[in-house]
Amino acid sequence: MAGAADNDPAANPPVAARPGEPAKARPAPAPAAKPEAAARPDLTQLASMALIMLGYAFATPVILAQHSPIHLLFVGFALWEAWKFNKKLPLVVTGPYRVGDSGPTGAFGHA
Repeated sequence: MAGAADNDPAANPPVAARPGEPAKARPAPAPAAKPEAAARPDLTQLASMALIMLGYAFATPVILAQHSPIHLLFVGFALWEAWKFNKKLPLVVTGPYRVGDSGPTGAFGHA
């Protein structure tokens, strides 16, 4: 494995030379092979990971309630309020209305 220590001269001291010859540095180690790129996940792996994460999302409030039961009351109240807020409203149609020039003319109207 090539690391910062391979480029450090203190970690690679020169090889001892005979008297009268210049000192030679050790040869540089061969560069490390590049790791292959990870294969991209296929659709079944992505779907299974999404289902696992969805399961954790549903299980988290229950797991937390084991340690602090008041948390389950907060989650229950929030779900109850969200349920009331998102109820279906009846559609009331009060038309048909006539479209035209039947309004009163005033200071802002056309004469």
